[in-house]
Amino acid sequence: MVSRSIPGAEGVVAFGKVDRPEEAINFDFYGDPRARITYSGRFFAFALGGEDRHQIGIAVANNPECIGALDPGRRLLILRESPKQAGTYFNIADNDQPNGPFSAADLYSIFNGGDLNFFELETIAPMQIDKGVVAPSSLVSRTSILRGETESLERYLAAEVGLQLTPGTSGPTLVACAT
Repeated sequence: MVSRSIPGAEGVVAFGKVDRPEEAINFDFYGDPRARITYSGRFFAFALGGEDRHQIGIAVANNPECIGALDPGRRLLILRESPKQAGTYFNIADNDQPNGPFSAADLYSIFNGGDLNFFELETIAPMQIDKGVVAPSSLVSRTSILRGETESLERYLAAEVGLQLTPGTSGPTLVACAT
C-alpha cells in the first residue's frame, strides 16, 4: 500500500471511477460517510473535511479505474491509477473486522482525517504467496498532480476522466460525461 497524506481536507472533493459505484464502496473502516457520498453513472464523489474521521475502500471486483481529489483552495487536481494485479486482495483496515480480513478486497482507499485535518488517497497492492509463504508485494501505481485555475482543472477532469465535478457549498455537483 502506498499512501499520500495531504494536509487540510476541508472543501476537498475526492472521487472515483468504478463499475457499479453504489456496490463498490467498502464502509468497514471509520465512521459512516454515506451522507457525504454522491453517485452518477460510474462515478462517486466524497465530500471531505469536517470533524469526523472517515475511510472508504473501493473493491477491486468492480473494476476501479482511478481515484482522485479536487482541491479548489489549493487549485490542485490529484489523480491516482493502479491496475488490478495478480494476487490476493484483502481488507487493509486497521480496526476490528468482524467479518475477517477477507471481508473486502480493495484496490483503493480514501481517508478523511477529521480533526487530524488531512486526507489520503491510497493505492493497494495484493498479497503475494510463494510456496505457502507471504512474499514481498510490488505496487504499480501512477499519481498525477495538476495545478491551475479550478475551472481548467474541472475541464481537464471532464475531458480525461469523463467526470464533471463542481465543488459547492452544499456538496459537490457530480455528472458523468460521455467520453
